[in-house]
Amino acid sequence: MECRVLSIQSHVVRGYVGNKSATFPLQVLGFEVDSINSVQFSNHTGWLHVFTAGCNADVNTVCSEEIK
Repeated sequence: MECRVLSIQSHVVRGYVGNKSATFPLQVLGFEVDSINSVQFSNHTGWLHVFTAGCNADVNTVCSEEIK
């Protein structure tokens, strides 16, 4: 039986948080991981300067429906 995980989290271009940090450990544990990015950050929000780009909710809905 294939175990699949749908991970809906933020994504960073530089660094390892959100989907970028969740996907690899789950794959190591044997899960197939589908990732949907809820928002994209330039880097971790703990840094002084961060650029944010929101993701379109319609696109995320279509993506989640298509992978069912």
